[in-house]
Amino acid sequence: APNGYSVLYQLLCAGFIMALGVITMILTDRLLTGRFRLAGKIAAASVLTFWIGSHYAYYFFREPFMVHIVSGFWVTASILLVDRMLSRLDSNELSLKDCFLLVLSLSMAMVCRPTNLFLTPFLLYLGYKLWQGRMLVRLLKMPPVCLIGFLPIIIQITVWYKTTGHLISWSLGEAGFSWLSPWLVQTLVSSRHGLLFWSPLVAFSAVGFVWSRNRWGGFLFCYLLSFLILWYFNSAWRMWWFGDSFGARAFLELSSLFILGLCLFIEHISRSGKAIKVLASAGILICVCSSWSLMALYILSRIPRGDYLF
Repeated sequence: APNGYSVLYQLLCAGFIMALGVITMILTDRLLTGRFRLAGKIAAASVLTFWIGSHYAYYFFREPFMVHIVSGFWVTASILLVDRMLSRLDSNELSLKDCFLLVLSLSMAMVCRPTNLFLTPFLLYLGYKLWQGRMLVRLLKMPPVCLIGFLPIIIQITVWYKTTGHLISWSLGEAGFSWLSPWLVQTLVSSRHGLLFWSPLVAFSAVGFVWSRNRWGGFLFCYLLSFLILWYFNSAWRMWWFGDSFGARAFLELSSLFILGLCLFIEHISRSGKAIKVLASAGILICVCSSWSLMALYILSRIPRGDYLF
């Protein structure tokens, strides 16, 4: 159609977005092997299994122009940058480059989706560690070059003001949040795009976290708090099923958390007997096939896609 979006332009954009998706998985693998000291082979298996066996695959291969792949990249990059800054505190090192990149990454995450505010626990934890190491004052004294990282937000506000006359623009009409009556159960288990129903691999992730609860530290606790915040945000949204959506797309920003849980599950199973390994592998395979089946039915419009009620 003569709408200004040439095929070349669309291909370049799609390639760029999918490259960000690939980098997201690479960054996630680095978090698994670096921060959590998980074996490289198990980390790679977990990344690939979630990548192709969950609703992430649909938005990566089928609808990359939805914001979630890009948004997930900036969220994962922000988490990795927090991890990098924390790892350097032991040597009393504070990098201006890391601070700038973190501000930039967080700004891009917020421009993509304001609900990425769920990253707050990581920032509070980083601030606490800086204060504990008596480095908070040094951070505040850093050159204001870090503030350049807020440029994406400034550009977004400028665009809003030029196009609407308001510094903050709400483009969703009467849609909004129902903060006092969130649909917490439905967003997880409902057939209407519930997270566990459409991406059953996440159930194995939950089991992995339960089995590895003795390894929980501050960083993982931030991850879990972030999930609770995002879960509440998504459940409080009045259209909690997110319309014409393949599965719980609003949880994709925290794909690295689900991959981590899956990796912890596989690591635990790898130390079990042969029968347990076979059963676990069969369970994972069934979950992947379930996601693929739903994907095929969804693409072929054999199952309801949007605002259906039952």
